[in-house]
Amino acid sequence: VEALAMLTALTLTSVTLVINSRCSLGCKFCTSYMNEYPQKKRTDIPFEQICNDIDVFFDAVDSVGTVTVMGGEPFMHPQISQIIEKLCTKKNFGLISIATSGTWPIKEEHLTGLHDERVNISFSNYTESITENQKEWFYKNIETVKKSGVCYTVGLFSPEWIIPSTLYHLDITEQEMTEKKQSCTH
Repeated sequence: VEALAMLTALTLTSVTLVINSRCSLGCKFCTSYMNEYPQKKRTDIPFEQICNDIDVFFDAVDSVGTVTVMGGEPFMHPQISQIIEKLCTKKNFGLISIATSGTWPIKEEHLTGLHDERVNISFSNYTESITENQKEWFYKNIETVKKSGVCYTVGLFSPEWIIPSTLYHLDITEQEMTEKKQSCTH
């Protein structure tokens, strides 16, 4: 019976909880397609809806390794702290990673619900691609989080969302690409 229960357990390595479609950056190659949303559709998902989604999802799964909270920019959501507090009421996950560019002001009230050993703020490092004002906020935010005692990590410089990767520059003619595509479909 125990072995059968293990075979039917729904365990996920990771899941992403998107809480808004507002962002402080305008990355050309945004993986969340924020630039594709009309300005009036760039909003925060209502807190009540997020709470309901959290309850329904975590009641349906046995466990999740990492819950990544992101947007847009998650710290633009006025109830980020309460969202994380709600997530922390669940026991069937390992880690919450809040993915941020760090270019939007993080206020003390944003951090009140984040003092749980399972919570980590993950700063992406776009410092070579952002404005001086955004860099200033990036470093201020790291200091604010550090002083608060909330766990955090700062990534290595990664320009891929703002500066297109060289993978897009293959120096192949359209005819060559067509021939390669046709040879794959047989």
